[in-house]
Amino acid sequence: MWANFLNFINANSALWSFLATLATVVYVFFTYKLLKETIHSREIQNQPYVIVDLEIQSFCLKIIVKNVGNSPAKNIQINMMPNTSNPFSYVEFLAPNREISSVVSYVFRETELKETKYKFSISYNDVYKKTNTYTHEYTIDISPFLQSANSNENYNKSIVENLDKMLSKFDNLKSELHDISNANKNQADHLKDIKNKFR
Repeated sequence: MWANFLNFINANSALWSFLATLATVVYVFFTYKLLKETIHSREIQNQPYVIVDLEIQSFCLKIIVKNVGNSPAKNIQINMMPNTSNPFSYVEFLAPNREISSVVSYVFRETELKETKYKFSISYNDVYKKTNTYTHEYTIDISPFLQSANSNENYNKSIVENLDKMLSKFDNLKSELHDISNANKNQADHLKDIKNKFR
């Protein structure tokens, strides 16, 4: 049996050589693909990543620019649609894990905003690579933030109304104390007149 097996291998040596070569080619292909994915993952891990966000805080609509990557970003250009006061249309340099923010507008009621959806187009460069330009585009809907701000506004409004009621009661109490004071003064003047008559 062993002799027959050796005779089969010798008779089909070309086939075995082809299969070995094919297996080597497949191994090299997958090794190259794995190496390429590893290099790509490492580049992504070490590149800058700039994001833009909107936030409503204390009736202010704020724009926040942050580099969440592990490398500095430069020549950051931010286009915001619809056009509004954007103080960060160009940022020359932003270090990793650094953020900057500014007030875009003041929001006291939901009806004061004409737009609730803002589209951002961001592009920037890596300080370590001259040719790499990164771009992102996305849209932010601030309607959920407005609802939260409005609920806070309603809460604050109820506090103000309660304070107004308390102040009105204090005003009434002040008026009553003033009347009592005037009555006491009139009584004191009357007693003074009676005293003068008996002298």
